[in-house]
Amino acid sequence: MDVWISALFVRSKGCQVAIKKLVIAKGGRESFLASLILSSGDMNRATTTAKPDKDLNQDRLPAQDLVDIHRLDLRFKQVRINRPRLQSRLVESITREGLHLPIQIADTGEQLVVIDGYQRLQAFCTLQKDRIPAHCYQHSLEEAIREWFANQNGRNLDPVEEAWLIQQLLDEGRSRTQVAKSLGRGESWISRRIALLEGLSPSDQQALREGVISSWAASRILIPLARANRGDADQLMQALQESHLSTRELSTWYQHYLQSGAQQRTRLLSHPRLFLDALQQTPETKPEPDPLQKWMGELKQISYKLNQLQRQLKEQLLPLPQQHHLRVEAAALSIQESASEIHQKMKA
Repeated sequence: MDVWISALFVRSKGCQVAIKKLVIAKGGRESFLASLILSSGDMNRATTTAKPDKDLNQDRLPAQDLVDIHRLDLRFKQVRINRPRLQSRLVESITREGLHLPIQIADTGEQLVVIDGYQRLQAFCTLQKDRIPAHCYQHSLEEAIREWFANQNGRNLDPVEEAWLIQQLLDEGRSRTQVAKSLGRGESWISRRIALLEGLSPSDQQALREGVISSWAASRILIPLARANRGDADQLMQALQESHLSTRELSTWYQHYLQSGAQQRTRLLSHPRLFLDALQQTPETKPEPDPLQKWMGELKQISYKLNQLQRQLKEQLLPLPQQHHLRVEAAALSIQESASEIHQKMKA
């Protein structure tokens, strides 16, 4: 008992000296209690060490949550094409039914970077909402982009938008190899996407972002035109800023441009809308088909069909009952008589 009282007394005084060894004379055995009784300083250090480390992910968002819009990092906004008509329909849909698909963000622990969903985010801002549902990738930004890019199934990004995303990742200091790894693609694919931007001036790309021209028209009309004649491409874009053309209208315009001479092209570039309006008002006159070509074409079709029936005769017709044979023979005889009559008239 005296031993335990002494030990407790030493502890109560806060002595920094540990009791290394206490001998209890009982049956001639020694018991070492140094490991059981610590000084106050040792106890404090043990208590500090026993505390669990702070969870590095405790400040991160759940996999899906409502996020304050003002906290979002919008660094990839410029890699998406603005689609005003889609935006208007999206606002109406969210007003009626709410948001079906959350935006995609990378929660890096330091930033909440929006990867996908800028149209949805704009719609929420239009509706003056402060928070938006978000799916959170709790990885590094590169890993989050790779996972999102692999799971989008090709439905989200347009090729030009992919090129913008690649260019921004390159501009932030990543190598082509790193960007290819982030997107799960080869470096040759990266090079092909970057090549899409080479024929587009900064003003062309801005017009594309604003929806002045579609990505289809940019890749199939504007880029080839710019490579052939940069001045004509600039003049066309200036005209499109003043008077919008649909993708179909622009395709029609471009076909006439390719078939026109220098003077006609100047008029086409000056007023694309006036040209298309005049074209629509002009009645389309189709040339009369050549009678000989018409006859020969139809006779070839008849001959082809008869040869096809003849090849099927053994398998499809002969197994049928006799009364069916008689009907086919009558039809064949009628065809033979018509052909013979044409032959006689041509000889007359």
